[in-house]
Amino acid sequence: MNKTLFAFTLCLTLLAPRLIADEKPEDAPKPPSKFLLKTGGVIVEPIDGKPGIKLLNAQAKVPAELLAGLSPEMQKLYRIPVRTDKAEAAGSAIRLAAKAAADSEVLALVLLCEDPDLPALMVAPEGKWAIVNVTALASDQPAAELLQQRVSKEIWRAATHVLGASNSEFPVCLMKPVFSLSDLDALKAEMICFEPLAGVRQQLAALKVEMLRQTSYRKAVLEGWAPPPANEIQQGVWNELKKEAAD
Repeated sequence: MNKTLFAFTLCLTLLAPRLIADEKPEDAPKPPSKFLLKTGGVIVEPIDGKPGIKLLNAQAKVPAELLAGLSPEMQKLYRIPVRTDKAEAAGSAIRLAAKAAADSEVLALVLLCEDPDLPALMVAPEGKWAIVNVTALASDQPAAELLQQRVSKEIWRAATHVLGASNSEFPVCLMKPVFSLSDLDALKAEMICFEPLAGVRQQLAALKVEMLRQTSYRKAVLEGWAPPPANEIQQGVWNELKKEAAD
């Protein structure tokens, strides 16, 4: 290679990362978009009195915070309320699940339990309930993080089966046949894909269940049901509309 060309190429190779870093610093904060400033973001209508999924915790191997973190993600995807609650780990897990599922606000009950006699996942669609057995998921004494991943996956799978969807053909989806813990660990997705979600939506439509309405914070304020502002952007929208109403 020509020496001059080689020296020029080497110089570019050495300087390029610095030039890119100078032009686009990775840690520079991005200003809020005009859309976000105008709308205040997207919020979901209140869930009071609306039927949905209930995650009932009757185990102590994984922290309750796992359910608290899952519920908003599930609610966002399923578009129905997802509530969490706790129960005493006493008596039959099956009877506890069946009793909790009889609540008129429950479309799908997912019970987390510790039972040496039950499999990792039990599903009873006709009873509107499923059981995720943490004891079975922890049978090989996995690390805490791996156990939480297994429980999270099974909660998604349990709720989706109860709500009418079965296995998916999509490569990256939680709704795959699982015959062992290694099969469950091999699933890399963190939530269901759109193929089984379509089946869930079809069943909800057959049950005449209305999806939770999502709209902008601005529109919710105008309609009178918006919650108090949760950040500076929503506060700006709130102040602007309240001022306009007062004028």
